[in-house]
This record gives sequence, structure tokens and C-alpha cells, in this order.
Amino acid sequence: DYPENYRGKQGLDFLRQVPATWDETKVLHAGVGEYVTIARRNGNAWYLGSITNWTSRELSIPLDFLGKGTWTAEVYADGG
Repeated sequence: DYPENYRGKQGLDFLRQVPATWDETKVLHAGVGEYVTIARRNGNAWYLGSITNWTSRELSIPLDFLGKGTWTAEVYADGG
């Protein structure tokens, strides 16, 4: 894709903040050709993302890998 396609779009700040290297990666859900949910850690920060085909779905995401404590999520979504 081209940077011009993202200028002025919602979520651009998120793309600027996402690291390019990871300390740990976990696949939390996956169905080949259907969907995948991946969590990646850089330092103390976790980034969790899901992508699906054109089929709507709801998934329960296990977050036990985060350990005890209080966590805050910043959510970005596209589509309906």
C-alpha cells in the first residue's frame, strides 16, 4: 500500500505507534482462510489484533497471558 492512502485517515496515529519488532508473539485463535487473532508484545506493551474474511463472527479472546493487574485497552476497528 502507499502512505498517501493513509494521510488524514482515522487510525493513522495507531500505525505510527506500532513497533516493527516484537519480543513475543502468541496466536490466540485461528481458522485457515477464515480468521486469526494474534497478540504481540514489545517491552511491557501488548498489541492484539484480529482479522476475518467476509463472515461476521464473535470470539472470546483469552487474556490470561497478561497476568494479574489492571490493563487498559485502546480499540481500533473498521467495518461494521
